[in-house]
Amino acid sequence: MAIRHGFSFKVGVGLLMGLALSLSACTEKTSTGVWVDATVDLAKSPNSAVTYHDVASQIYRTGASYPYNALPSKGNVNVLVVPIEFKDYPFVQAKLGTDGTDDHRLTDINTLFNGSDEDTKYWKSLSGFYKESSFEQLNITATIAATYKMTETPEEFLTPPENGKSYDGTSKIVALMRTVIADYKTKNGADSTKKFDGDGDGVIDGLYLVYSCYDYQRAKQHGLSENESYWAFSTNDNSAPSVDSPIGGNFMWASYDFMYTGVAEKSGVDAHTFIHETGHLLGLDDYYNYDDINNNEKIAAKYQRFAPMGALDMMDYNILDHDIWSKFALGWASPYVLDSKVQLPATMTLKDSVSSKGDFLIIPSASGYNGTAFGEYLVVELYSPTGLNALDAKKSYGSTRPKGFRTPGVKIYHVDSRLAKFVAGVGSYDEEPTLAKLAESKTGQFYTVVANNTPSYSYDNPGYRLIHLLESNGVLTFDNYDASTGKDLTTSSYANDSTLFSGAEGHNRFSMKKFSSFFENGQKFNNGQAFPYSIRINQVKTDSEGASSVSLTIAAA
Repeated sequence: MAIRHGFSFKVGVGLLMGLALSLSACTEKTSTGVWVDATVDLAKSPNSAVTYHDVASQIYRTGASYPYNALPSKGNVNVLVVPIEFKDYPFVQAKLGTDGTDDHRLTDINTLFNGSDEDTKYWKSLSGFYKESSFEQLNITATIAATYKMTETPEEFLTPPENGKSYDGTSKIVALMRTVIADYKTKNGADSTKKFDGDGDGVIDGLYLVYSCYDYQRAKQHGLSENESYWAFSTNDNSAPSVDSPIGGNFMWASYDFMYTGVAEKSGVDAHTFIHETGHLLGLDDYYNYDDINNNEKIAAKYQRFAPMGALDMMDYNILDHDIWSKFALGWASPYVLDSKVQLPATMTLKDSVSSKGDFLIIPSASGYNGTAFGEYLVVELYSPTGLNALDAKKSYGSTRPKGFRTPGVKIYHVDSRLAKFVAGVGSYDEEPTLAKLAESKTGQFYTVVANNTPSYSYDNPGYRLIHLLESNGVLTFDNYDASTGKDLTTSSYANDSTLFSGAEGHNRFSMKKFSSFFENGQKFNNGQAFPYSIRINQVKTDSEGASSVSLTIAAA
C-alpha cells in the first residue's frame, strides 16, 4: 500500500443497533475481584453486513490499479498446491544403502494441508485449523499437483544479493507462477482450474507454491547464498482474469522447510506459517509493524517502534488462533453490541470466545455501530488458553517466538477499520458502508480500509492503527520509544499474561482518561468522537472443563 495524497475527512453518524449478551457464570478457578451477576441481557447482532471478501472483491473489480481478490471465507473452498522443485534440490531423497527413495516431503505437503491432527503429530493441518477457527464455516480442501521441475538452481533463478544489498525477486516469482499454471492447464486441460474458482471471478481462490530449497535465513548454513525472496510471503498477479480458465491471482510462496519450524523433519509437520499466509489470502493484513523492522526514516520515531498487537496473534507472530475481530471481519462471528438504549451502569456476563464459538462485545463511540466490522469501536473478547490457543500457550513456536497467553483474561482492542471511498486518488470516510455501495465501485473508484498497523501504510494518520491490543495497566509498553527523551527503550514489545484485563486491582478498569496515551487524539477516538463509557472487569471464572466467563460492568464515563 502506498501513502495517499489529498485525503479529506467526513465523519458520519453510525447506525445504532440492538445487542445482546448474558451467560451463566462458571465456578471453580477464579481471578481476583468479585463476581457481580448480570443486570442486562443483550441480544446478538447479525454477522457483519460487509466482510473482507466483499471489500477485496470490489477492489479487484475496479481494474488493474488494485487487482486484489481474496479466498472465500465461507463454504467449501478448493485450493491448488504446486511443489516447485529446483535443480539440485529434489523433494524425493535417495535412501542410503537401498535402491528405494524417500518421498516424505511430498507426503508431508499433503499432510500439512489436508491431514488430521493425528497425521500432523504436532498441531493442526491448514484445513483443520481453518475449520476450527471459523467455527466450521470454512472447509478448505487442497489438491496437490504434480511436482513442477525447474531447470535452474535457486541461485540461477534468483540472483544472489551483492555487498549486503537486498534483492527483490517478486516479479520473477510472479512470472514463474504464470508458467506453472500454464503448465498445469496443459497437462490437465484449459478448464482444469475452474474447480479452484468457487466465487467465479476468473481467479484461482487459493494458490500455494512450495519450493524445494531452504529459506534465505537457513541458506548460508547449507551453502546457498542468501536471497530474501527465498522466504514465505503472499503476493499477487494483476493479469486479466478468465472465468473459463481461471488464472493465478493471489498466491503464497514458501520453502518446504517452513513445514518443520516447530518440529524436527520426519517427526511431524507444522502449519503455522502456512496458516498465517492463508490469513493474507483471506484478506487480512499483517498486524506487526514493517516500519519497526525496516527502520523507516520517513516515519517519525514515535511510530517506528510500535508493536500494536504485542506479537501474540496469528497475524502478528504466526501464533495462537485468529483474534475475534479478524473472525468478525471474515464473517465467522457475530457481536453483542452496547447501544444507547442500555441503562447504565450495566453488568453483563461474557463467555470465552473458544467455548462459546465466537462470543464478543463491541462498544462503539458516540457515533454508534454501523452493522459491519468496518468502523471504529472497542472490542472486548474473553481469551482462553484452550482450543487453537492451547499449543502456543504451552510451547514456543520456533526458537525465537514468545509463548501465547497462558491464563484466561480479557482482551480489549481499539479497532479502526473504517472504510474510505477513493475517487481519482482522493479518499473520504464512509461511516455506513454497505454491499450496495461496494457494488457501485468502478475503475478509479473504490473502497478500502484506511488504517494499518504499519504507520507508513496508513492512508490518513500514521498513528491510526487498524487493531491495537490495549494493555491492562494503562502503560504503553508495546511502544519502544520514549518521546520525552527521544531514545529507544529496551522493554520488550511482547504481550504477556499481565497484558490481559482481569479482576485484579490495577488491571481491571478502562477509561479514556487512563488510556489516553493509547489513542492518537488523546481522550477521543480517531473519528473525533467521544467514548462515553468506562469498563470494569469484575472477575473471570473458569470451570472444571476449562470454559471461562467474565463479569464486567459498563458505566457512563
